[in-house]
Amino acid sequence: MRRSGSDFRRWILAAALAAAAVTGSAQQGSGASGAVTAETRPSGSLPFYRPPARGAPAARVGGATRGTGADTPALHVVAPDHVGLTARAQPVLYWFVSRDLAQPVEITVINHFRVDPLLRIRLDPPVAAGIHAVALAEHGVRLEPGDEYQWFVAIVHDPERRSSDTVAGGYVQRIEGAPATADDAVALAERGLWYDAFEAATRAAKHAGVRGSGADGRLGLLEQVGLAEVAAFERAAGG
Repeated sequence: MRRSGSDFRRWILAAALAAAAVTGSAQQGSGASGAVTAETRPSGSLPFYRPPARGAPAARVGGATRGTGADTPALHVVAPDHVGLTARAQPVLYWFVSRDLAQPVEITVINHFRVDPLLRIRLDPPVAAGIHAVALAEHGVRLEPGDEYQWFVAIVHDPERRSSDTVAGGYVQRIEGAPATADDAVALAERGLWYDAFEAATRAAKHAGVRGSGADGRLGLLEQVGLAEVAAFERAAGG
């Protein structure tokens, strides 16, 4: 059934609120245990993420569902639990699922100043377990400086009953006045540019191999924002 833009926005926001209600307390606990403080700052060349000092409330929605069984896979957006920053007009967004899927996955990017989503794509099964990337440049999507964008990943268990979706979501905001092409994950993390730092660490990990410092930096960034489950999966898989 085809939905109008306003119907779709109501559905995705309702799903996000439901997911947040299910997982809110659990997220707070995992975020506290997975956080890295100045006293435990990684040494050497590993990136240490410094969140922007904005006092923003938690914004990450963890994978949760209404109406499916307890064996539902874990679903996470690879994002901080606040509005993550980027200096790029077309950043890469990453998300994670804990096991292989036989269901389709829907990815949506919303600007709340617009009725229709900027991006709405569907990945047909099978979908492999692990971290996946969505390059906005490949879909012609550009972020405007200063606007906050919410993005969601949904496992569609039943296309006729979307309230049963497993949904995860986060926020991204583009800022000006920062290098948009820097490849230094350490410098980008220090400046609070989460999405750019993780992308740089990912490229470094691919270049150096799973045993290099790039892989360590990528795993460290995940743990620093409370995504220890994702880091543990990646570590077990070889980085």
